[in-house]
Amino acid sequence: MWTEGQRLRAEGRREELAEVVLRLLALRGLRVDKQSRQRILKCRSMATLNRWFERALLAKSLSDVLET
Repeated sequence: MWTEGQRLRAEGRREELAEVVLRLLALRGLRVDKQSRQRILKCRSMATLNRWFERALLAKSLSDVLET
């Protein structure tokens, strides 16, 4: 069981990583529609966000990043 402080730190890391993914996509010139932006921001899985980050490094399209 996590303490409240641990939970808040984990949530902060998750939010930061979601923002990093969005920033990377923007820097790479990949357009992110409103629905995809919300999907990224609402994602609760660090593993998924890390996977999207890694894919965003070389992706040619947003679908390359978000495909399951």
